[in-house]
Amino acid sequence: MTDSIQILCVDDEENILRSIRRLLVGEDMDVLIATSGEEGLEILRSTPGIGVIVSDQRMPGLSGTAFLQQAREIAPDVPRIMFT
Repeated sequence: MTDSIQILCVDDEENILRSIRRLLVGEDMDVLIATSGEEGLEILRSTPGIGVIVSDQRMPGLSGTAFLQQAREIAPDVPRIMFT
């Protein structure tokens, strides 16, 4: 049995996060969600083993670009994906 992949999804629109989670139901993935870049950074710092980070660009406060730049400093080997 393999461990599931942890995916961190960051978007200020909760309906989008719910949609992503629904799309991945049945896959061997654990979807972690954050509704802001700041919350995403907290999750990234406190959760070892995140395998992929997916972020929206347009969010209040910390933009997706700024979030992913800071995420790279915390977890440089984790692939990062931007969606808009």
